[in-house]
Amino acid sequence: MANELTLSASLAYRKGNDSLAFAPAQKQITVTGTRRITNTQVLSTTAEALVISEISSAGYAWFHNLDTTNNIFISLDSGATNKICTLKPGEFAVFRPATTTLFAGAVASTPLLAWGIIED
Repeated sequence: MANELTLSASLAYRKGNDSLAFAPAQKQITVTGTRRITNTQVLSTTAEALVISEISSAGYAWFHNLDTTNNIFISLDSGATNKICTLKPGEFAVFRPATTTLFAGAVASTPLLAWGIIED
């Protein structure tokens, strides 16, 4: 098969007299891998590993902060010194991580993170 994955995005910004817009874009991607993993994980303020052992090569990843109050970060290490993404409450991100070794943590409390990764 081909084009098993479809990504869509758009962006619109307006503040005062300033504005910026990117028209909706769509990209279809042929996925060579055969696996995917999804999870919903309660986080703490200590970064914890996202268990991705079933996938050998990360394709696209999706992260969604389900909390209404607290920020979540995605990091390359358990010490959270190499943060690659911060999600404010309700925010989401889709990107292709460079590694399958990923960690997530909370700035405060115990927010919920929904995530999924498709093997490349």
